[in-house]
Amino acid sequence: MNLIVAVALIGPATVLAVATCAIRPWTPGRIETAATAALGGISATPLLDGHVAATALPLIALGPAAAVVDIHEGRLPDVLTGPMIVATVSLATLSGPVGWHSIVVATIATLGLLVVKAIAPDVIGWGDLKLAPTIVIVLGQHAATLPGVVCIIGLIALTAAAMAVRTGASSVPYGPALLLGTLVTVT
Repeated sequence: MNLIVAVALIGPATVLAVATCAIRPWTPGRIETAATAALGGISATPLLDGHVAATALPLIALGPAAAVVDIHEGRLPDVLTGPMIVATVSLATLSGPVGWHSIVVATIATLGLLVVKAIAPDVIGWGDLKLAPTIVIVLGQHAATLPGVVCIIGLIALTAAAMAVRTGASSVPYGPALLLGTLVTVT
């Protein structure tokens, strides 16, 4: 029952977090508010089966708001990515060798992404880079790093194609794909 209450609270909390973290005024209509709350609630569903590692909790709690801000403003706010990294790394250190291994892999992946950012600055944003350690640790805790990365890349490609067809935009917010790809993979 406590998990159901948590799911019900994460949806509205997501709406409030987006409104608080957005730099530009965020005045969603009913549909956008409902979609944001639903994203928050749906993101909490891994809690219901009880098979999610504790390291996923920061992503479940703050990830939906970060994803919506990324859609709205094209950035992942430090006020959300920072606590996600700290909490995820802290929880991973408490989970033994698997946690430490995930931290090492996340460090190597983040260094690789820093090299990509240095070579091709437009390929990945700073917010995506700051979210990467959280994503890699969560996937590592579930022994799902490769399937998670494949799922995330697929979602980014689908998003890019849809945006190109619909708006002609070449810039794609990675935050939603990072969040949903990770949660889909670990559940």
